[in-house]
Amino acid sequence: MDVIIYSENPKIEPKVLKVDKDKWVNSKFINIDNKDLSFWIYRYAKYKIGGRWLEGEKFIKDPGYAYQYAMNIIGGRWLEGEEFIKKDSHWARRYALDVIEDRWVEGEEVIRKNPEQAYWYARYVIKGRWLDGEKFILRDIKWSYHYVINVVRGRWLEGEEEIMKNYTIACKYVNMLMKRKLINPKDVMKLLKSGI
Repeated sequence: MDVIIYSENPKIEPKVLKVDKDKWVNSKFINIDNKDLSFWIYRYAKYKIGGRWLEGEKFIKDPGYAYQYAMNIIGGRWLEGEEFIKKDSHWARRYALDVIEDRWVEGEEVIRKNPEQAYWYARYVIKGRWLDGEKFILRDIKWSYHYVINVVRGRWLEGEEEIMKNYTIACKYVNMLMKRKLINPKDVMKLLKSGI
């Protein structure tokens, strides 16, 4: 038997039906994707049961709803859902931050490949430089800038070549170094010219 959740109107409570695969229900064939099914199972567990729904858990395959199920229903790690959560950099980072509250090595591979998520992971989970993620952060000048200002908080020799390619970001970077007295004023023009 498969568990199917169905509703005519998503704003009202879903109906939970147990039907054999490929059966018709209310003269309609039920065919919903993983995200929709995950949504209904999460909502049913949260609002109808008020806790875990063990029979429905195996159908939660969407990374976002797997994260929400762990965070809001279980209130901690959900090992069965981690295989889906670690497929999405945003939800993997949020899972590490909000649920595990520490580094999540299993999710780092996908997190590091997204410059924005790698930045947030370094800043709020690792709370410092993340050498494994830096080469990916460097692929996006915006997140490189945030990384150097808020995480490195000093001169980032490994990233300077990329930063100097964008004159606006380079000026902001040099300004930060001067304010924090991390660069000799005589070296400012030489550094700026290195990227021009």
